[in-house]
Amino acid sequence: MTFILTRVSYLTHQTFSNAYWPHAVIRHPLDCLRGITIGFQFQRLILRFCIGNASSSFEYTYVILTSNKLQTVSLLQKLQSLFSAIDNDRRPGLETLIDNDDKTFLDELGAPRSNEVVMHYSILHQIWKRGDREASRRAFVITDARVYLLDEYYIGDGTNPNDDSEKRKKLGDVSLAIIDSAKLSRVTEVRAANEDPRKITLVILPQNKLKRSHRWRLVCSDGEGAERLIEDVRKAWL
Repeated sequence: MTFILTRVSYLTHQTFSNAYWPHAVIRHPLDCLRGITIGFQFQRLILRFCIGNASSSFEYTYVILTSNKLQTVSLLQKLQSLFSAIDNDRRPGLETLIDNDDKTFLDELGAPRSNEVVMHYSILHQIWKRGDREASRRAFVITDARVYLLDEYYIGDGTNPNDDSEKRKKLGDVSLAIIDSAKLSRVTEVRAANEDPRKITLVILPQNKLKRSHRWRLVCSDGEGAERLIEDVRKAWL
């Protein structure tokens, strides 16, 4: 059994119904799987492999962003099924390799210190109505007191120059930086876009009455995710 990471590319002259051709970037024997971390609220899955022997080994970590609980659960079930088929009496059961990063995520958010209760979390993208800015991946969080728009990165992904100082963290561990936040009382409207069911706009009152309201324009992974976000914002208002 082998775990294979692939990329997809087009043929220059498209034929055979414009099919995609996958190319293996890297592959590992599945019995080298050493850990699975379920991301907060099943939005991602982290796989950790160790390749080698007692004298020389290499660790590989993969963060799979599904942004969808059902897809994460489905992938986890497939891994459990394949792992149980490996004939190796010395390996532990897959259930002993699985953990979650709930505590890490909540600590990064600061929820234990503020006593806030997380009511919604999703990985999505932020877009802008004007300018040439590309969509940016964000984590969106609703607590019983505030809404947050966060930069979410992972130790070792190359986006944070301070990774070397994070001695206590493992490759793939989540780290958060607040891009914007607002009290729930300042969120005056949440609405879906007519042209794309994945798109949502939150209208937020400014702290200074002399300024105009600003908007978070967000794109969820699918229409169901957008509906859940809108529903959870409205529940938080109650």
